[in-house]
Amino acid sequence: MNLARDNRNFGVFAVTPNNTPLSVFSPGVSLVSGPAVRRTSEFAVVRAGVNYKFGTY
Repeated sequence: MNLARDNRNFGVFAVTPNNTPLSVFSPGVSLVSGPAVRRTSEFAVVRAGVNYKFGTY
């Protein structure tokens, strides 16, 4: 996971499955595999943890 901010992608820390940037300033709710509604930020945090654990960041 690259945390370099420089001057681009301000506030964006993840991308949803449909390539929509997810910002820390606009946490959203997305529909994931059927009726289960999850916060997209939950997936981003879990994914970041998995990437870190397996060295794929």
